[in-house]
Amino acid sequence: MDTSSLDRRVVRSQMGQVRRSVRRLAELAALPEKEFLADPDNFAIAEHHFRRAIEAAMDLGRHLIARLALGSAEEYADVPRVLGESRILSPETTTAALQLARLRSRPVHLYWQVTPAELHRLLQTQVEPLEAFCTEVQAFMDADRRPGQAGSDDEGTGTE
Repeated sequence: MDTSSLDRRVVRSQMGQVRRSVRRLAELAALPEKEFLADPDNFAIAEHHFRRAIEAAMDLGRHLIARLALGSAEEYADVPRVLGESRILSPETTTAALQLARLRSRPVHLYWQVTPAELHRLLQTQVEPLEAFCTEVQAFMDADRRPGQAGSDDEGTGTE
């Protein structure tokens, strides 16, 4: 698939945001639950980075969908579905990203229902899928840029 229509600055920026937040979330996930719960700032920081990482991942996905004309993504849950159908994401990452997209609504719209203990539990299972999302999008981008493939920087140079 030709990725030349993508704005690589947007891709790098969004992926960087996800990865920065994932690093911070991984630090918080490594805390024992008792230590995580002892400091209310941990909850606020985790909630902030969790929301930012999910939103940046979904915005990155929307950029891919729009620029590559893959279909329509009206809601966050549509983003992983379309990326999965387009084989940009693996079935496993598609399923995990769908769960993340749905999860995002709870802290944003039902924030009073998310407890610090629940957020700590989510950190144990939901940080890795965010990294997998970035890894798979990056692999998709890299595959398109290999010599001899459409959209690669070496296209037409005879250096295949």
